[in-house]
Amino acid sequence: MGDDKNFIRQMENVSLADNILDTLTESQNAIVEKLQQLQKSRDDLDSSYTRELNALRAKYDALYQPVYDKRAEILTTPNGSDYGTPALPRFWLIAMKNNSTLRSIIEAADEPILAYLKDMKAEFLEPLKQESFKITLFFDKNPYFSNKFLTKQYNMSIIDGETEALLQGTESTTIDWFPDQDVTKQTVSRVQRHKTTKERRTKTEVEEKPSFFRFFTSQQVPSNESLSRMTKQQIAELEMYVEEDYDIGIILRDKIIPESIYWYLGIAEDEDLEDDEDVDDEGDDDEGDDDSFQQSYSDYSDSS
Repeated sequence: MGDDKNFIRQMENVSLADNILDTLTESQNAIVEKLQQLQKSRDDLDSSYTRELNALRAKYDALYQPVYDKRAEILTTPNGSDYGTPALPRFWLIAMKNNSTLRSIIEAADEPILAYLKDMKAEFLEPLKQESFKITLFFDKNPYFSNKFLTKQYNMSIIDGETEALLQGTESTTIDWFPDQDVTKQTVSRVQRHKTTKERRTKTEVEEKPSFFRFFTSQQVPSNESLSRMTKQQIAELEMYVEEDYDIGIILRDKIIPESIYWYLGIAEDEDLEDDEDVDDEGDDDEGDDDSFQQSYSDYSDSS
């Protein structure tokens, strides 16, 4: 997605250029026009550079795949355990937990399930564009859900006035949980008392709870019309949810999958952990931020 602030620019939809041009003289506007023409020449070269760079990346992504296939073959070689990654049990779980961002969303109830994770894959939907991409997690047969794999797809596109692809929404696999195995929900019983009769009754409700598997939720970034009805606080919260969800995908795509052995051994450089330490040094008044990913931005969808 490039600079996450692109998302804010999309939300605000403010044309600063028009305001500046209104303050210039006729001769100054003529100079601006010449500079814009020069900039277009540079932008055309940059587009050519991006196309060639994407082609090079696509070439090496194809070359990496046999390496990843061999890694999966080694990890799934029977050796004591009979599920997940028998050669190194809980390989992917350990690798993910050594990343501070992923560790913050993996709950205790998630860990037995993630032990059945046997491989991960990341791929661009159109390799030569390097925009929309998909993350796939492959699972052995397990007592929690029937899916053989779970996917999360990030739909990206370049909109008018932008040079980088922006997140438009995500598509995720619906997890087919076996009865009483859904770790993303919990049943809560509450005792209620009638105001008049004083009679008591027990009401049972199903609530969402924190879980890594809430990552597999489809969402759409609201339209400008929906955004216009939101408060600044709601927009700020929405931006946070979108960025955190996107960051998870990028960490899996660019860190965990290509450098899994480094993360398993705990020797990979955790840039997110360094950022957290910087925040701690400055003082953190926002408690509970680690749980922010567990919330959803579906409340701000076009249906609202």
